[in-house]
Amino acid sequence: MKGQPMKITAKFLAEHDACPEQVALFRKTFPRDGSVTMKNLLKAVEAGLSIDWLDQFIPPERSKLYDETIAAARKLYAAAIAPANKLYNEAIAPANKLYNETIAPALSRALDKEGEDDHPDDRGCRDRHGRLSGTSARQGTGRGTA
Repeated sequence: MKGQPMKITAKFLAEHDACPEQVALFRKTFPRDGSVTMKNLLKAVEAGLSIDWLDQFIPPERSKLYDETIAAARKLYAAAIAPANKLYNEAIAPANKLYNETIAPALSRALDKEGEDDHPDDRGCRDRHGRLSGTSARQGTGRGTA
């Protein structure tokens, strides 16, 4: 005997960290809720919902068969989006570099097991709260990180 299909609600999606845009689109597509049936999955795809997110709820005993079944589709999808991903990664590379440079000092301090405060970007005076003040190696970079 076949079990009952999984029920999806907007509340369920939000509780499982679905992005707000997808939750809103789900509400519009399925005003009450939606059972995971072939008909509803196709309706979701037509509406622009991302159904692959649901694979995290596949029971462990079924996940191997699922992965084997969709392996070819995953391979075709990866090949189809590779050129766009390459362009995207090239376009955001400068922003990623700047972001990583900006967070590196904080990350270094947070992960420093010795608790050492002698980081290259920390040259300068500290006020009584430990904040940098006055001249710092960070000033003059033209990036607004002083």
